[in-house]
Amino acid sequence: MRTDGRRLTPLEPDSALTQGLRALVRARLDLLGHRLAISNQLRAHLLAVTPAAAGLFSGLDSPVSRAFIADYGTPGRPRRADRG
Repeated sequence: MRTDGRRLTPLEPDSALTQGLRALVRARLDLLGHRLAISNQLRAHLLAVTPAAAGLFSGLDSPVSRAFIADYGTPGRPRRADRG
């Protein structure tokens, strides 16, 4: 540092735009983690309630899977649907 100080560029603090971008990226990563956790909880619930239906959907966020979960998401509802 003593002999090469003139060749080193001084560090500058991040600009407001860079700080804002970092905050957005951090928030997005947090949301992705939450979405994964909720998806895992929902899949575990489907396995407990309707094990056969848990493997029907590749993604639980599709409109078809959400409609199925809304109609048959509780333990008593699949039995009532079978009876007509």
